[in-house]
Amino acid sequence: MAEKFKLLDMEDDYFFIYQMLNHHVHNSINALTQRHIENDQDDVQVVYFKDTPLEDLEPYFGMTIELIMRCSEKLHEVFESPVRRQVIELREEVDALRASNEIN
Repeated sequence: MAEKFKLLDMEDDYFFIYQMLNHHVHNSINALTQRHIENDQDDVQVVYFKDTPLEDLEPYFGMTIELIMRCSEKLHEVFESPVRRQVIELREEVDALRASNEIN
């Protein structure tokens, strides 16, 4: 998979995402704690399934949006798409939203 990202000059993106998700797939202590430990001031409990607050998922949404936008832009560039300019404009809109913290 890394080879495909390398062809698009996005190898750093691949390794960043791989490292981030790798902790969850291989159950690092941090990932296990996030998924199975409920901790309040008076009590600590181990749970089978803990709801994930939306705020905890926001970095993944931002990462996915960024990856989709960059890949789209690269594909339209490679194929000399007639709508490439529109993709760039959409990317600029998304970047502005992310900069204003309306989306991550």
